[in-house]
Amino acid sequence: MSTYYCGVGSRKCPKDICDIMTEIASWHESKGFILRSGGALGADTAFELGVKDSSKKQIFLASDPISKEAIDLAFKFHPMGNNLRYKGDYVVKLMARNGYQVLGPDLKTPSKYVVCWTPNADSSGGTGQAIRIARAYNIPVYDLGDPDILSRVLKQIQK
Repeated sequence: MSTYYCGVGSRKCPKDICDIMTEIASWHESKGFILRSGGALGADTAFELGVKDSSKKQIFLASDPISKEAIDLAFKFHPMGNNLRYKGDYVVKLMARNGYQVLGPDLKTPSKYVVCWTPNADSSGGTGQAIRIARAYNIPVYDLGDPDILSRVLKQIQK
């Protein structure tokens, strides 16, 4: 059985953190993990760059077909709820793909944990959607915006 992790974060992720995310992804690949991410610039791209074997990553794009279940999940966990639809179809799809990143393409195969970056670990932006979903499903979240978590993760991958 495969083990998945979700690697996501802000498009405005600092370069030094993006470099660490690439290292984190390489470490996970060496341990047999499969990355789930969203293909966005910044953090998502940094994670994806760390995975050399394309069979070791699942990248979910807003341009991919999105199920009604994933859209319902987006409405359930977004602070705007069903009013998110007024932001437009593309924004809804961006938020809905977070469900796939955290819970898999069937929305029933959870990632083991989420590794992400938000400014000051504030759970903001689109990454906040992935964090809310993960927490609701009791999936651990390691936000590299928290210096203590960053330090612990670096120690783990440098062993």
